[in-house]
Amino acid sequence: MSAWIPSHRLVLCDCPGLVFPSVAGSKAQMICDGILPIDQMRDYMPPLRLLCGRLGPDDFFQTYGVRLRTPEQRLDDPDAPEQARELLIALALARGFMTATKGGPDESRAARIVLKDLVNAKLLHCPRGPAFA
Repeated sequence: MSAWIPSHRLVLCDCPGLVFPSVAGSKAQMICDGILPIDQMRDYMPPLRLLCGRLGPDDFFQTYGVRLRTPEQRLDDPDAPEQARELLIALALARGFMTATKGGPDESRAARIVLKDLVNAKLLHCPRGPAFA
């Protein structure tokens, strides 16, 4: 590992290879970080829940043009699906992704697009360092 310290407030570290799973956290986190392959994931909801906990409805609107309920609107509608599922349904319907068997929105396909956009920096998430938490 090598480190470059451009200022007293910033340290950039470069390490070869992947971050070991014991350091990276959960499987959902490793998928969001691009460590585990998105096309091989079986359960897409944990990474989407993690992402939706970090980004708000405006972030998804700016990237995909889909409107999601705000936290205040969610309180008014107890039957509303969780934000991750609402995002997947809205994106699948907006793009015409439907399942062949039941004809409903293809949430799995929408999830893979969102997660690939996150890994490829089309959907931006810039976490603050521990000193800012």
